[in-house]
Amino acid sequence: MKSTRIFGIASLALLTAAGTMSPALADTASGSDEQVAQTSGRILRVGPTRTYKKPSAAEAVAQDGDIIEIDAGTYVDWVRWDPNNITIRGVGGIAVIDGQGKTYGDKGIFVTKGNNITIENLEFRNAKSSGHNGAGIKALGANLTVRKSIFRNNENGIHGSDNSASRILVEHSQFLNNGYGDGYTHAIYINRVGRVTFQYNYVSGTKAGHHFKSRSAENYVLYNKLVDGPDGSSAYNIDMPNGHIGVVIGNLLQQGSNGGNSGIVNYLQPDVRPGAALYVINNTAVTQGSSAVFLKNRGTVNAVLANNLMVGSMTIGVGSYTDKKTVKATLDSFVDPANYDYRLKVGSPAINAGVAPGTFGTFSLMPTKHYQHVANFTGRVLNGTLDAGAYEYGGTSTSTSGSSVDTSTSTGGDTSTGTVDAPTGGDTTTGGDTTTGTGGTGDTTTDTTKPRRGRDRNRS
Repeated sequence: MKSTRIFGIASLALLTAAGTMSPALADTASGSDEQVAQTSGRILRVGPTRTYKKPSAAEAVAQDGDIIEIDAGTYVDWVRWDPNNITIRGVGGIAVIDGQGKTYGDKGIFVTKGNNITIENLEFRNAKSSGHNGAGIKALGANLTVRKSIFRNNENGIHGSDNSASRILVEHSQFLNNGYGDGYTHAIYINRVGRVTFQYNYVSGTKAGHHFKSRSAENYVLYNKLVDGPDGSSAYNIDMPNGHIGVVIGNLLQQGSNGGNSGIVNYLQPDVRPGAALYVINNTAVTQGSSAVFLKNRGTVNAVLANNLMVGSMTIGVGSYTDKKTVKATLDSFVDPANYDYRLKVGSPAINAGVAPGTFGTFSLMPTKHYQHVANFTGRVLNGTLDAGAYEYGGTSTSTSGSSVDTSTSTGGDTSTGTVDAPTGGDTTTGGDTTTGTGGTGDTTTDTTKPRRGRDRNRS
C-alpha cells in the first residue's frame, strides 16, 4: 500500500515580477466617484454607468500607478496603454474587449507600451490586422503580467516584441481557437525577452501555429494543458526556437489528427551561449496522429528528460538527450481520455514508475502541482514512489489557487504570484535509469517525419 506525504520545493521561490506589484487600494468611492485619490495612484472605473464608457476613455487620462477597473460586460474598443505601473482588470465578472476584426495601430486590441503592466480578468476577442498578425495583447513595454484572462478567436492571443529587459508572466488564462491558420500565428508568441513564465493555463484549438512559442532567454512552462482538441491543427505544442533555458514540467500535451507537425516539444539554439539547459520533466503527452516525436532537440545542449508519460505512436526524441525514465501507456490508462482528462486510473503503468528528477542548479525539478481544469492547479501529493506523467494517482491535495476567472467585485490590491526564481549552478540530477538519446551529444539528425508548420513572422 502507498504511504502519503506532501513534498515541496524550498528552492522554488516565487517572486513578484519587477514593478508589477500594485498598492493595496481600498474602494472608498461612493456612487458616482470615478477616480479615487490614493497616495500611489487612482482607481479609474469603466462601464456603462461610469464616467469612462470604454477602456480607451480611461487610458486618455490614466497616469503612472493607476488602477483601471472595467465593469463586467462587452466593449468594442482598441487601446494603447502608455502609463507605467498600472493594473487593468475586470470587476463584477469578466470584461470582454471585442476587437470585431480590428486592432490598435494594426497590432493588438490592447497594446502595452508602458512598463510593469498587469492585466486581470479580461477577455480579448476577434483581433485581426491587415498582415494577419493581430493580437489580443501586443506587448511592447517591459514586464507584463496577465492573469485570469481569456483569448478567443484572435490571430495571435498574446504577441510580445523584443525587449531583453522584460519578464512576462501568464497564468490562470485560457487561449481558445487562436491563429490565422497560415502557420505564422500562435496562441502565444513571445519574442526575445529576458524570461517567460507560463503556468496553469489552458490552450486549445490553435490553428496551424504553435500553442506556446517563445524566443525568450529563459522559459518556464509549468502545469499547463495544451491540447488540439477535436478541431485544432497546431504545429508544436511548445516551441523554443531560440533555445537557451527551457524548463518544462507537469504539462498535459495532446496532439490531434489534424496537426501539421510531428513534434510535441521543439528546441533550437541559433546562438549558443553559456548556461544553456533544457529539462522536460513529468509531462503527459498524447498523440492521435500517425506518428510523433516527443522532443525535437536541434541545439547542442544535452536535454534532460525524466518521468514523461507517452501515449500513441510516439518516439522519445531527435537530437541529444539523456532520458532518465519514459513510460509508455495506452488511452485506457486515463480517467476520461475522450474528454482529455488524463488523470491516472488504477493499473496504469505510470503509477510508481518515476525516478528522482534532480535539480537545475538551485531549482528543484520535482513536480509539486497538478493542472486542474479550467486554468487552475492543485497541489501534487507524493503517494509512495513518484508516478510518471503530469498526475500522481491518488495524490491530489484539496488546496487550489482559487477560481480561474474572477467573478467577484474587486476590493483593490494586486495578488501577483510572480515568476519563478532563476536557478544558479549546473545540473545535479542523480538517480534513476539513464538512457542517452540515439543521436548522442551534438547529434544533428534531420527530422523527415512530417513537413514543418508553425513558421515565423517577426514583426514589432
